[in-house]
Amino acid sequence: MKTYDEIAARVFARRKEYLDQVRKKKKRARIIVTSASLCAAIILLISVWSSGILSPKEPVSMRGMIRKDNTPTITNPADNALQGSEKSSGETEADNADGKQNADTGEQNVPDGSDVSSYTGSILEIPAITADEIDADRLAAVLYNKGCYTQAAWYESVSFAPLRGKKLGDAAGTLDPAEKVLLPATVAGEVYEVKGYDKDFRVCVVIDDRTLVLERLNGIQLSLGRSLFEARLHITDLLKTAEYETNESWKNNKNDRRVIDEKLLADLTDMMNGAPFIKAPDDIYDTTDQIHLTFAMKDGTILSIRLIRGGYITYPTLSGYAVKADDKTFEKIFEALAGA
Repeated sequence: MKTYDEIAARVFARRKEYLDQVRKKKKRARIIVTSASLCAAIILLISVWSSGILSPKEPVSMRGMIRKDNTPTITNPADNALQGSEKSSGETEADNADGKQNADTGEQNVPDGSDVSSYTGSILEIPAITADEIDADRLAAVLYNKGCYTQAAWYESVSFAPLRGKKLGDAAGTLDPAEKVLLPATVAGEVYEVKGYDKDFRVCVVIDDRTLVLERLNGIQLSLGRSLFEARLHITDLLKTAEYETNESWKNNKNDRRVIDEKLLADLTDMMNGAPFIKAPDDIYDTTDQIHLTFAMKDGTILSIRLIRGGYITYPTLSGYAVKADDKTFEKIFEALAGA
């Protein structure tokens, strides 16, 4: 008969054998699970790679999420605040983003005053004039409806009276921001709309027996020449006679003006309207190769425009900018006038 110690040793031996078997089973189970997981991961990776999700692509840009449209709008001048810095390119006012009609003119608020669907060109931003610039340049100016209007032309008050529209206020004669009643201005007088023109473009100030016409051509957007010559100045509708003068005659006050014939005038206005606005070269006026145009309008107003060799067409109130015409077309017209 086995002793107690022998029986106990046998029991412990069997227990150890049992535990070893359990541990081996668990180890095999872990190996199986690990292998299965690894296989599953490899299969998943192969599937993802095959789908192309991990293939290199161009980075997603927020710009691509913004609606792009080749039908630009123009900011209504009345909605532009007088600012000290230039607006960022492409900025527009919400009121005009849908191409609403101008309440005063019935024209679309777009760069060229016509349907934007056919226009895909660039828009030129004209920065707003600041009060400091007005003072430094000693400009005759009126601040009205968040815009700055600068001197364009003088007329006799009696002859200009039929063009005076609704009174807009009184010009203070000072740009003092503390002025709350009168319109800030470098001139003093009564301020009126000008009949036949959008008040967001032209106003006038009656100063005794003389009337000063001022125009707003800053803090706006321009595209082709027609955005000025037609949408604002209405040359096609209002032009009565067109004359030209050589630079030599103009410089020496000879007033040797000659009428532009009808065919040449049609070519000239087509060129002015169809060419784009650009930032003019700093030395644009250095050349003497200039022709001075005088357009007498049916309403009694006068427009002065210059043709400058190199394809440039300038308007005096819009300093620093020009319409840039096709060289061949420009030279043909320039030579026809210069050699006449």
